[in-house]
Amino acid sequence: SPAYTPQAKGHVERIIGTFQRGFSRQLPGYVGHGVADRKQIEDRQSFSKRLGADTAAVFDVQFKMAEIQQRADEWIESHYNQTNHSALNGMSPNEAARNSRAAVRTVDPRALDVLLMPLAGKNGYRTVTKFGVQINRFFYPTFVTLPKARVFVRMEPTDLGTCYIFDADDGSFIEVAICPELAGIDPVEYQRVAKKARAEIMTEKGRELSAQVRELTSGPAMIDLYLQVKSREAAANARNIHEMPKRHIDHVTPELDAALHAATGKKNPLEKVEALDCSNVGNKVVPLMSRPGAPGARPRFKSDLEMVNWLLANPTRLNEHDRKFLTSKLKNWTFNELLKGDGVAVEDVKNLIVPQLQEAK
Repeated sequence: SPAYTPQAKGHVERIIGTFQRGFSRQLPGYVGHGVADRKQIEDRQSFSKRLGADTAAVFDVQFKMAEIQQRADEWIESHYNQTNHSALNGMSPNEAARNSRAAVRTVDPRALDVLLMPLAGKNGYRTVTKFGVQINRFFYPTFVTLPKARVFVRMEPTDLGTCYIFDADDGSFIEVAICPELAGIDPVEYQRVAKKARAEIMTEKGRELSAQVRELTSGPAMIDLYLQVKSREAAANARNIHEMPKRHIDHVTPELDAALHAATGKKNPLEKVEALDCSNVGNKVVPLMSRPGAPGARPRFKSDLEMVNWLLANPTRLNEHDRKFLTSKLKNWTFNELLKGDGVAVEDVKNLIVPQLQEAK
């Protein structure tokens, strides 16, 4: 997602907010979620100074990642998973998990580790050079990936000398590349091994290509191969196409009828079709009749004013929905002006609603 656009990644922002407001507050050394929180913490620091306490000992706390992870696991298990959530219909995550009948989908944590690895550069894409993949000012020689190939690269966060190479088109994994300088390996020896391995791969691929060429040249002629391929493609396309039946009509003209008579000795005289006599039909336009409604049904109103006039004429037909609707509309100044312009007294409408209110009470 684009940078500085939290609205484009709401799920991630929601998790971060829950972590900051719920878990981070429990950690020693918490400096606040915002300006107001930080101000309150600074006031507590000033108060501790007045008491003679050592501020550094109270507020400056250092954690190792393993310690934070342990505390986070404990907070999730003891607090978050036990708290009722509105999104879970008032149940806690533990209760929702116990009541759910859906299949549990699991993911190998090692795959998530790779997917969460940082990308090389801004977007992770690189073009392989004869020295390998360049990331910043270092080169990561490749064994399998050939020069000029476009790849997608993820960096190993625990080892800057290692990166993972993927195909830029289909995303398939290719190989692991190592930077000799960052991995503490002799660059000259590593390059020698890389060149040797690449030469062996090129030799093997060359053998495969030579075998394919020999198979083509020793087999049928190229035109026969072309026709075979096109025939297979046509058969495959035919299986996916189902023709619909076509309507057939006999096309008959005097000339065709005469020719058929000459060829077969049979005469098929053309039937004379008389034109439809429309002389008695006048130019009168017959209006369309509206469909009658059910007996006792309310008419369809074209406007709110038409409904108000009908209800004033038929006060016994007023229902609860009408009462709520008119109560809401009467709060609108524009609606009141429209009533006055149509000659309807606003007080009459209010009096129409009041008995309903009294009966409801």
